[in-house]
Amino acid sequence: MLNRRTFVQSAVKTATIAATTRLNPLIAQSSPPSSKSPNDVIQFALIGAGIQGQGDTRTALQVPGVKLVAVADCYDGRLAHCKELWGSDLFTTRDYREILARIPAGRWGQPSDIGGAAVFLAASASDYVNGAIIPVDGGWMAR
Repeated sequence: MLNRRTFVQSAVKTATIAATTRLNPLIAQSSPPSSKSPNDVIQFALIGAGIQGQGDTRTALQVPGVKLVAVADCYDGRLAHCKELWGSDLFTTRDYREILARIPAGRWGQPSDIGGAAVFLAASASDYVNGAIIPVDGGWMAR
């Protein structure tokens, strides 16, 4: 069963060879998790809904546990098309700063932000940690 701990351990082990090998353990996930907490879903926003942005988003949404929550683009037609593709409850705006204002940390997340939590969860120091949620979300869950 693929859970957060085994995923993080797998990601840490394969990070050094990721540049030379194409690995994607999330797509290879054979069965969905039995229950999900709000932190088990990766929420992301699309900034720029042109051909490349929509293509990348389609690919990202094929991974289990990934959800598009907001779209920013300067063209109203693209915003309407995104709502048609991914649901009318999608937050859309012409100004990306409206999306950024919804994040308590006031900045976009960086890949390096998850490093400390990933190292901790993969280390033996977390062997007795079970069922804990460690949000690395810029304060989103604390709002």
